[in-house]
Amino acid sequence: MRNASRALTFSAAVTIGVSGCVGGCAGPSAQPASTATAAPTAPATAVSTTVPVAGAITVAQSATAVDGLQSDLVRLLKPQTSAGVVGVSRRADGAPRVLLDVNQSFEVSSAQMRAETLLRIVDCAMAARTSGAFVVHVLGYGEPASSPDIESLAERRASSVASYLVANGVLASRVRNEGRITRDREAARRIELVFEPIIEGREVRAWMPPPKS
Repeated sequence: MRNASRALTFSAAVTIGVSGCVGGCAGPSAQPASTATAAPTAPATAVSTTVPVAGAITVAQSATAVDGLQSDLVRLLKPQTSAGVVGVSRRADGAPRVLLDVNQSFEVSSAQMRAETLLRIVDCAMAARTSGAFVVHVLGYGEPASSPDIESLAERRASSVASYLVANGVLASRVRNEGRITRDREAARRIELVFEPIIEGREVRAWMPPPKS
């Protein structure tokens, strides 16, 4: 099921739209896009990313937290031997990520996850719960096509993974999902879970959609 779009209001001056938040969008406050107050135009330098979030970590703590989460993901997922797990690595910004192969993780042309994949998502949920101060972005990829079904399938697969994370104890306010179209055929066969740390003084950044990798 495709989640409705939401808009995150982080301050009186800034409103950021996010699609596919599970159980309501994350952040200090959230409201449907139809009722959100329009944000006035302001220079990029005027945008504040400081919004108090319970459990946020300091910059000094962030390296240890990220390293710890990465170690937990490797230990739990065992990417060398787990079917469907392509790997556990880091993005360019240092955020830990897990790559899943959609052909091994889902039924054919379906958002229904295979049994082995469900176990791996439980592992990801355990790592996220233990670490606490992270937002999990679930990105489903698909190739450009004449039919909108490809993009829809990518979104529905990402939504399935996100919903299962929440079902296994990850705060819904800290999980978001989206479908993306890519011309990279290898990337189009992937589901990517990105774990962005919530850092004091730059909290809003954790909820922003990860850039293209």
